Order: sequence, then C-alpha cells, then structure tokens
Amino acid sequence: MNKQKLAQYTCTETETIAIKGETKDTKVYNVQMMNGQQQITEVSNQKAQQGGARGTLEETRHVKKTEEYRRYGQQIAANNARRPIPTA
Repeated sequence: MNKQKLAQYTCTETETIAIKGETKDTKVYNVQMMNGQQQITEVSNQKAQQGGARGTLEETRHVKKTEEYRRYGQQIAANNARRPIPTA
C-alpha cells in the first residue's frame, strides 16, 4: 500500500537564489517518484533582469569575490587604525 502511494507522490520544488536580499534566479521543479527513484523536471527558470546567477560557477565566483573584498576591507581597517588622527 505505501509503495503504491509513494509511486504516485508528486510535489513542486522552488529554488530561489538571492544575494543581499536581491533575487538573482528562481527555478521551479516538478518532483515525482518513478521506479523507486526521484525524477526531477525543471518547469520554469526565471532569471533576474540584470544577469542573474549562472549556476555553480557564478556562485563560486561570487563567494571568492566576497572573500576577497572582506580581506581588502580588513586591510583598509588595519591601515586606518595605524594612522594618526589629524587634529585641527
């Protein structure tokens, strides 16, 4: 009985990629069981107007750039901490 119900199971999965609150990419998938395996079919793919995410490579680049900017900001903060504050 459970195998029969599981074989008929379907759902909709939505994947949204957002960076700093701005949605870059939204994908909708139809998920169903076939022969005991999940079958995932992409129903729609809505990218943001200005480029949007391009998948794993784009996300990896974003993570690397974020880390690079974080280190750069720390260097600036360290340099400013060493500089004397001018007095008027």
